[in-house]
Amino acid sequence: MRRRATLPFLFMLGLVFAIGMTPGLLAAQDGTQKLDFTDVTVRPLEGNGTAGKVNRDYNVTLLDGAYIPEAQYPEAMVIKVLDGVLAFRVLTDDVIVDPAGDVPTLLTASPPIPPGSDPHNGTPGRTFAASGSVQTCSGSPPNGLCLINQSVVGQDGDVFVELRPGYTVYLPSNTICFFCNVTGLDLKENKSPISSPGNQVVLLVWAPQANFSWLNGVGVPVPTPSASTQDLHDAVGWTVLRNPGSPCH
Repeated sequence: MRRRATLPFLFMLGLVFAIGMTPGLLAAQDGTQKLDFTDVTVRPLEGNGTAGKVNRDYNVTLLDGAYIPEAQYPEAMVIKVLDGVLAFRVLTDDVIVDPAGDVPTLLTASPPIPPGSDPHNGTPGRTFAASGSVQTCSGSPPNGLCLINQSVVGQDGDVFVELRPGYTVYLPSNTICFFCNVTGLDLKENKSPISSPGNQVVLLVWAPQANFSWLNGVGVPVPTPSASTQDLHDAVGWTVLRNPGSPCH
């Protein structure tokens, strides 16, 4: 059943950041687990007048099979997929996906990835397969937003949402979520295949410029913000040292 659109796009964007936009330290669900950001790069970008601002944009790259660990992230974020394909799971409510005129596909993993588990553990060669489409969307393409919550992914968290280039995700603060790079897998459900150099995923993320969880997770200090107006391609970045292997699929 499709839901009628009740909130305009700009109001929803403001609502995401109005809900608890307090930066905090990265914490796993049990408060003790050290989260693994292997093969993830986070680059703070200049050029958008960051001086004196609470938020800034980041370029985030996930190498083939890399993932953003499943945890409760304290800050609100806006995430746009620029390249590659992600399997996305959320275990809390009120997450909004703008599918850019598309209808998001649902995916299942084999073997499964239980909520809170380390996706490195398990049988090598994990696969994801299309298993339907998201039904909790409002409006009609090309105008529509999709609500992603526990009812979409199932009580056991065994269903994922496929995120493709152009999709935008609005995460409220304290969202429990997981992103896995599945670009190299054939997941299409009557859709054109996505190709990406080296099967990478590239994201543009709008998040706090102080104590941003993903940046802290890769062990990179936040640079002093400036009011310079460098282009995206001139932005300075930092790359976490790779630990070969251990993909999420």
